[in-house]
Formats: sequence, C-alpha cells, structure tokens
Amino acid sequence: YVPSYALRATLWAGYTIIQGIFGTGLWVLAHECGHQSFSPSKTLNDSVGWFCHSFLLVPYFSWKISHGKHHKATGNLERDMVFVPRTREEHATLKGYVLHEMHELLEETPIYTAGNLLAQQLFGWPMYIFANISGHNNHTKQPEGKGVGKKN
Repeated sequence: YVPSYALRATLWAGYTIIQGIFGTGLWVLAHECGHQSFSPSKTLNDSVGWFCHSFLLVPYFSWKISHGKHHKATGNLERDMVFVPRTREEHATLKGYVLHEMHELLEETPIYTAGNLLAQQLFGWPMYIFANISGHNNHTKQPEGKGVGKKN
C-alpha cells in the first residue's frame, strides 16, 4: 500500500509500461516462431510459439496459417487475408458521401486516429478473438486459401 495517490498512480503507470514492453517482446518472439525463424527446429519453433501465443491469449496455429497467407499476398487488394482497405467507392457507399468526405478530412488527425485505435483495441480485437471476424469475403480469389463458399 502506497499512501500517496500521485506516487501510486506513477508506480501503476510505470508497471503498465514495463508490462507492455515485456508483452511486446514476447509477441516478437512468438511472431518469429510463426515464421520458423526462431530456431532451425520446426518442433521447437511451434512449441515456443504456442506457449508464447497462449500466454498472450492468441491462438498460435490458426494465426500462423493466416499470417503466412497474409505474407503471400501482402498489399494485394484482392488476395490479402487481413489488411484489406476498402476502395474509395466501397467506403463512400457504405458510409454515405458526407461521412466519406469527413473521413477523408479527419483520417490523419490525432484525435480521429486515437478514436480508431481505441475502437480497434476495445471492439476489433475481442471480435477477432471470440468470433473470428477479420479480413474480407473475397475468398474465391485466393488460390492459397481454397475458400470457395467461405464467409467471415
């Protein structure tokens, strides 16, 4: 128990930063295991990767598969599995013209970026983990995904 509120808040902030650094380091190690670049042994890579991902509450083997497919099609608007931005037309149709224009004006501002980051962390990540919601539904265009008829 620390009686000073300011000191207690500072200690908690420091603890949070140290915990974040540790978690990031663990994630980097797990990521390298997923790429099979931690060790020459596939068994050791998968064992360490599974352990680290489990500690971070991330499913290792499904992440390894989807991440590998993502790297095969990085930057391809039709085949990338995860980071697929909407086209301008799709975004304008979905949001409406006025909201689309507001998005275009605000997307580089710090407050808008912070709002998107909070929404991603508070809603996007849990939906990805619990409901497997991610990416797009263009699975028929992914020869490596063999996803004819699949839906996210």
